[in-house]
Amino acid sequence: FKMVENSQCIECHSETQHHLDASSQDVQLFEHTRCAGCHREHNEPSSLVQRDQRFCTDCHGELDRLKKDTELANVTDFSNDHPGFRLTLLEPFFAQQQTQWKPIRIESDARSTVSEHSSLQFSHKQHLDPKGIRSPDGDQLLGCDDCHRLNTSGREMLPIVMEEHCGSCHKLAIDENDPDKRVPHGDLAALYDTLKECFSLRYLEPLEQADALQLSEDMPRRPGGNKRALSKAEQKRALDWVDKQSLLVAQDIIEDRVCIDCHQISRIQGASGIEQWYVKPVVLNMQWMPFARFDHTSHASESCTNCHENADQSTTSSDILMPEIETCQECHGGENQPDKLVSDCVMCHRFHLPGRGLLDEKERATSIKESLDEMKNREVSAPSDTDKNH
Repeated sequence: FKMVENSQCIECHSETQHHLDASSQDVQLFEHTRCAGCHREHNEPSSLVQRDQRFCTDCHGELDRLKKDTELANVTDFSNDHPGFRLTLLEPFFAQQQTQWKPIRIESDARSTVSEHSSLQFSHKQHLDPKGIRSPDGDQLLGCDDCHRLNTSGREMLPIVMEEHCGSCHKLAIDENDPDKRVPHGDLAALYDTLKECFSLRYLEPLEQADALQLSEDMPRRPGGNKRALSKAEQKRALDWVDKQSLLVAQDIIEDRVCIDCHQISRIQGASGIEQWYVKPVVLNMQWMPFARFDHTSHASESCTNCHENADQSTTSSDILMPEIETCQECHGGENQPDKLVSDCVMCHRFHLPGRGLLDEKERATSIKESLDEMKNREVSAPSDTDKNH
């Protein structure tokens, strides 16, 4: 029989990604490697994925020999020869008149010198207080899974959404005495429009005579039950009063009572109206280890703080609460450690990595063009900070 050629595999698996960047010279390292060298589907045991860690360590044990300028450390076994976890953080920078974020890689021994720049003000310690935390419905005892919830795969966490995870306590009320009247979250312009609508209705609604006598001096007399049209002078007076009250309440909500609890607020010099406030955009890091896989469902029997040590004592959102490799090594061992959970390379790492280029050259060219077109469209439609505010 003739040996199976790569082209026969690619006929069905054309969208499978390379291990190395297909556009770089490094891909030559796999020039003579056959798909069937790793995927031996007719050999026993009948598994397409060979889990013997030597398939990885034959190269990764001496990477510096294969590629002199590599930034990757050598590795031969998870227990006794594996580098510490490198984390990926989002670093803010200013470009094209807006704040943008770029991913940066942090070495394991540099964690103490860096922090997360999410622009969010949040205390895990306060929210995980064993005595409970005050809420509009009384004291509540919160746990990690009240906010950190798994997606359908059970591997990753869903994004934190203010309205869903925080809104039951942080109601964004216009008036503390009337919690049902609220302003929208994440849009200062919409917040201002909501306030103006609220005070316009308050100005125009009919009053009983006894109520009218109790009007404050700064509030103009409103039309009574005769439903006559307002004169231009009365319209201007009404608009001025509505604008004044809306800005006063906006300042109270933004600077003193609501937004300031979680967000970084600043004033824009020379600006007026609602444009004078700037809420620094919040971006939460979702991929701390993008080159590794972790299944939270498999660890459901463990307490979150067993791995995310001291999370319940963290008072600032800039704290990095990801576990070190030593935490995993308490339970997980290498291929030759029977006293621990045997953990081979493919338990946490994929061979075919996303973004490395498709095995099929024609498919890859089409994919690259589509990606470039998508990037151009994003650049054209990207909102400015003043547009999104959050």
